[in-house]
Amino acid sequence: MGPWTVDAYLPAFPEMATDLRASPAQIQLTLTSALVGLGAGQLLLGPLSDSLGRKRPLLLGILLHIGASIAAAMAPSTEVLVGLRFVQGVGSAAAAVIAMAIVRDLYDGARLAATLSRLMLITGVAPTVAPSFGAQLLQVADWRGIFLGLAGIGTLVFGVAALLIPETLPPTQRTPFRARTVTRTYHQQLANTRFVRYVGIVAGCATLMFIYIAGSPFVLQEQFGASQRAYGWIFGGGAVVLTVTPQLTPLMLRHYRPTTLLLVLLPGTVCASAALLVTAYFDLLEVELAVVLIWTMLGIVGCATPIATALALTQVHSGAGSAAAVLGAARFVLAASCAPLVGLMTLFLNAAAAMGLVMVVLSVLSCIVLWAGTRHDR
Repeated sequence: MGPWTVDAYLPAFPEMATDLRASPAQIQLTLTSALVGLGAGQLLLGPLSDSLGRKRPLLLGILLHIGASIAAAMAPSTEVLVGLRFVQGVGSAAAAVIAMAIVRDLYDGARLAATLSRLMLITGVAPTVAPSFGAQLLQVADWRGIFLGLAGIGTLVFGVAALLIPETLPPTQRTPFRARTVTRTYHQQLANTRFVRYVGIVAGCATLMFIYIAGSPFVLQEQFGASQRAYGWIFGGGAVVLTVTPQLTPLMLRHYRPTTLLLVLLPGTVCASAALLVTAYFDLLEVELAVVLIWTMLGIVGCATPIATALALTQVHSGAGSAAAVLGAARFVLAASCAPLVGLMTLFLNAAAAMGLVMVVLSVLSCIVLWAGTRHDR
């Protein structure tokens, strides 16, 4: 539900600014508040699911999302909409964090990584489909209709969750939802160096993808002059790559250990991002090469993310909801921290080189974290 909450209304930004008499910056704030809600909601709902079980907090979060979506459709001002978008983000966080916790309850090891790969099949498609969904709704309704559409999607998800998803956390494995207990759980997990190591790698992979999403319009449209239609095809192709490549992970795990695969995959992100940086800096980069390098990066990220996520979750034997919350929050924090760096680097470099530089730094740091941890484990 997170990608739908974030992306579905993006095509309506100009119309919203006119209708609400708001500046582009004010409309952009509605996106920021939803992202903050997504991050904060995971930190709350993860431990709550460790206490009450998975199903009740999941249904509660979906109901919160539905209510906030309906209220957002009637928002009289930008200020009210910003607050409702935060609530909407908190509600949609339930699906993100609890789905991962449910998978951890049911599976371990290679089966966990394989199931997370299939989960990425859904999360990879949603960011591409959601803006198209919003654009089509704008043909028959105004921007408020998009939020009613999100409420409809939430209602459908609620029905599926209520009828088909079982409770996966037995009462004997639950922990009390108290401030001291939650704090102790988070402290224990953050003191687990192996867990933190893989959380960092997952966050690094997610941030590489976020930088691509945020920077690709400037690289492809402004720097290389790609039309909106061409950009749509390129972006859609990237989504296909990001969706298909994780499905290769279960096949690779039949022959190689997860850490071995990461030791091969992560240096590939360094090579792809370094090639992007060097060719862009020396004005050797053409749009075709840029697309190949970006898609290569996305393919590697698509394979590495479920492996690193599974390795992180297997380091935690209780409190899977809290662990999933740490994973989700880390992705948002690192992505939010690195995104402004790309804009800052464009003061000195062209857009492609700036994006490549930040990607190189992230990729190298991820490799260092992995290599240092592997040496320590030996």
